[in-house]
Amino acid sequence: MSGKMVRHRYAYRSASRGSVIVIVVRDSVKPGKIDYVVALVDLWKAGLKRCFGKFNAKARELEKIFDGFEKDGIVIRPIAPKEARWIIKEGIRIREFLNLSIPSKCKKLLPIVGDLDSVKITGSIYKCFKCMKGELSPEIDQFIKKVALREIKEGIVGTPDEMRIYFLCDKCKGLTKR
Repeated sequence: MSGKMVRHRYAYRSASRGSVIVIVVRDSVKPGKIDYVVALVDLWKAGLKRCFGKFNAKARELEKIFDGFEKDGIVIRPIAPKEARWIIKEGIRIREFLNLSIPSKCKKLLPIVGDLDSVKITGSIYKCFKCMKGELSPEIDQFIKKVALREIKEGIVGTPDEMRIYFLCDKCKGLTKR
């Protein structure tokens, strides 16, 4: 075994659809510490919206964040780190489609997530609301982009005033064989 330390990575996400909270935790280079990032990814309009986190944190700090989510009724469940990378990469892909920069705090914390370049996402920019992977038409991508840019400009994305739009892939609409 080489002298390189193995960093274990754990991931979680909110049970919500559309805007998703993704949490990625890894062992820090400092013994007994962790690095973590909490990202808000709007899979339906604005992509990767916000991040916060910390390098070399005490585990108790993250426990307090989980306690806060529980207190607010936000269900957080474990997921594979690979799935967390997919969600975050999709959020970045949406930002790029909208010609919006990645928030600087996110850029700083994204190394915690792992190798995002290894995540390959193809097809439509926005994905099926139900299965999160199904393809949508280019016309739907352009429609969502138009709505997203207008609502970002108006400052209403993520508020009760935003337009609620949900599109399903053909499979989830029952138009193709399962």
